[in-house]
Amino acid sequence: MSKLIRYCLVCIGLALFFLSACQSNKPDTASIDVQLRFDRFEQDLFRADTLNYDDYVHKLEDKYQDFLPLYLREIIGIIDANDSTISKDTLLRFLQHPDVLGLFDTVQLKYADLAWLHQDLTDAFKYARYYFRDLPSPRVITYIGGPPFCFNIDTEFLAIGLDGYMGSSFSFYRYFPDYFPQYKIRKFDKPYIVPNAINVWLTGNFEYTKKGGNLLDVMVYNGKVLYAMKKLLPDTPDSLIFGYSEKTLTWLDLNEAEIWKYFIKNKLLYENDPLVFSKYVNEAPTTSGMPEEAPGNIGSWLGYRIVERYGAKKDKVTLLDLMNNNDAQQVLTDSKYKP
Repeated sequence: MSKLIRYCLVCIGLALFFLSACQSNKPDTASIDVQLRFDRFEQDLFRADTLNYDDYVHKLEDKYQDFLPLYLREIIGIIDANDSTISKDTLLRFLQHPDVLGLFDTVQLKYADLAWLHQDLTDAFKYARYYFRDLPSPRVITYIGGPPFCFNIDTEFLAIGLDGYMGSSFSFYRYFPDYFPQYKIRKFDKPYIVPNAINVWLTGNFEYTKKGGNLLDVMVYNGKVLYAMKKLLPDTPDSLIFGYSEKTLTWLDLNEAEIWKYFIKNKLLYENDPLVFSKYVNEAPTTSGMPEEAPGNIGSWLGYRIVERYGAKKDKVTLLDLMNNNDAQQVLTDSKYKP
């Protein structure tokens, strides 16, 4: 056997070894049973039977008794904040409006079949059941009607606005450039549905409750959410978890030490004025005061790195324990993070 062939076989063997090692980090969820209820509210809503309209509305109220009033009040705004009664005439006018019908038809062309979404979310909630055994899986409801495009309702429901994932060329977004800036629009697409949904579910079940916290508190909290997302979505690319391009992720990896030095030099970790530190943990195209390559929300990415190091050092700590640990300083100290 030639040296070249032996060399190739060794390389293949090493590649298979590392691939197997990576795959073994995922828990086996095959035996975990999750029956995820998945309802397409937008289809039920727009199948209005005008000949039996009262019966149609009653059926909607029965099936979506918690979601329907919220949808009418908070999302499309056709009932008052203090009103729980449905104006059937107003609802019918909404359903028959040409622009609304056009939006529904366009969304249905792209998302006629959501069996893949049902399956992907079921897989994610199998991992959630593995890590958070006592947390029930939510009822998933899809809808259309504008932002917010993904939200929790008392952690029992997970609502997904399909018109928020129509692709960056969707004309609706361009009508409202102040509301939908370009750096956000690029993520209004199909691959982001599941990561966004899991992010919302995690933040709803593990809320940030610290009052008067500092930047480190928010960084570590956001970092924990990102860390948990990677656990629940082990096959999802980092570009979708973090919302950054591959180029930006590479820049962050190469400059991690300098980013950390910047935070230390400017005494940012213990800054407790949200007006000062919010730019490091909120979405934005860039982070002012840092190199132009530095993306927005860079503090959350750094928080993830701290939590990732903590998880590696504290392998006996469960993901549930980590998510319930609100001592950001302890997480930083025990992580021994120093890139």
